[in-house]
Amino acid sequence: MTKKSALLSAFALISLLLVSACSTISGTEDVAAYNADPLSMPIPADVSGDALETAMTTTFEGRGWTVTSSSPTEVVAQLNHRGFEAEATMKREGDVVKIYSNSTQNNAKTGEEEAAVPLGWLENLQKDFPRRLAAASR
Repeated sequence: MTKKSALLSAFALISLLLVSACSTISGTEDVAAYNADPLSMPIPADVSGDALETAMTTTFEGRGWTVTSSSPTEVVAQLNHRGFEAEATMKREGDVVKIYSNSTQNNAKTGEEEAAVPLGWLENLQKDFPRRLAAASR
């Protein structure tokens, strides 16, 4: 391996680690701030409860989450992966669905569990939701 390729490899690894770190919010105060203004998705006012429940459920399941409770206005799911014990709730609030987080991760430095938001995973759910809602509303 040349010196240039070794430097490029090291740069790529550092970039990947920085991007990974940026997609997680951790610490009690930061998690509370996230949940005060969570990710949200607009929904039509006339969407049925059944269609909404189906859309929320299939959005979670499509990303490998396990749905633990479900109703026409709220779906809770869990995903345990890469040191995260993630729990997210999609909840209808008026003309939007909000994604709340009640998750923890293992702090690599201390070995302790800490409050965290797997923001990248929640953004994937947010991205998938409109397609799932369109399919459920047909």
